[in-house]
Parts: sequence; structure tokens; C-alpha cells
Amino acid sequence: MASPEVKAALELLRLSTRSFMQTRFQIREIDVSKGYCLVVTDKNHSRVTFGFDNLDTQLQRLEQFLIYSDDAHRELATVNLLVQRNIPVTFGKAAVEVINETIKPEESPRVMKAIPVREAPKPSATPLAAKSRLGSPPTTAPVKRALPLQPFNKN
Repeated sequence: MASPEVKAALELLRLSTRSFMQTRFQIREIDVSKGYCLVVTDKNHSRVTFGFDNLDTQLQRLEQFLIYSDDAHRELATVNLLVQRNIPVTFGKAAVEVINETIKPEESPRVMKAIPVREAPKPSATPLAAKSRLGSPPTTAPVKRALPLQPFNKN
């Protein structure tokens, strides 16, 4: 013997396949764990709460919300069809808006300077270098002579 939740879920699946809504509202998941309602998630991740009774009437009301949301270019986030009047509905952002918010190209590309691998040698603060920087002609440094090569003995 099947529970009333499972019977209602199967009936909802049967009714939703007959409706022209089948292309707009495709059921992906039905949560029967609450015990007093069915929480249905569709292909667009909208969550719709159905009661166990009068599923055909609830589907007609859902159809009206889907038509309205399509005309208004808005996405349904949640709908609670348990109540008869003042049905709570939340709208989410359309997929195009979310994509456009995440992919905003920069007006001009960022140019970043390369980080040197090795530090540049620090300039020496010798008087010779200081004089050459100031514009005076460099003075000649004393020249040292190389030492002659000594033969190496292998003993």
C-alpha cells in the first residue's frame, strides 16, 4: 500500500505530462519528506510547493504564474500553492542577468609590470661613480698589472 505522499507525487507526474506546461515546467525532483506537502524542483531550479489535494487546480495556478513570469521576463524562484489566495511567490534573476553580472569586461586591459627574478645590482657609491653622474669627466683609475702564471708541480 503506497503512502498518500507517493500517490500524490505519482498523480502530479501524470498530470504534468498531459499539460502543455510539460515543456516549460519539467519536474526534476519531488521531495515527499515533509508529510503535508510536495516540494517540486524543476529543470530551472524553481521550487514549487503543492498540497496533496486538487493537483489539477494547483497546476492551473502554476501555469498562470509561468505565463506571467515569461511575459514579465522574470524567473520563478519559489511558489507555494498550498494556499488558495495571496500565493507567496519569489522571483529570481534571469539567467542572462546573472551571466552579464559575472562577465563584465574591463574597459581597458590591465597592464602589469613583470616582477624581476633576481634583484638588480645596487649602484656603488664610489666617488668615481658620483663624479661621472654629475657630468664631470671620469678620472682614470690606476691600472694593475697581471701576475705571471707559475707552473704547477704534480708531486
